[in-house]
Amino acid sequence: MSVAAQVAKAHEAFLMAQDHSLEERAHWLEAAASALESRRDELVRVALRETHLPEARLNNELTRTAVSYTHL
Repeated sequence: MSVAAQVAKAHEAFLMAQDHSLEERAHWLEAAASALESRRDELVRVALRETHLPEARLNNELTRTAVSYTHL
């Protein structure tokens, strides 16, 4: 997919999200955080293979991301 097509899809998602309440959008972020946590082992394993970063750092990044989704 081209960059222009990706930007267009992102803009469509932005417009769609505006039709939903802040509570609904917060729920989406909470669901994303929960999904990250539930697949932590798999995600860290893949990231280890792809980035060669230390496992502790990858776990911390995942935690930081999940927490940031739930504290907006």
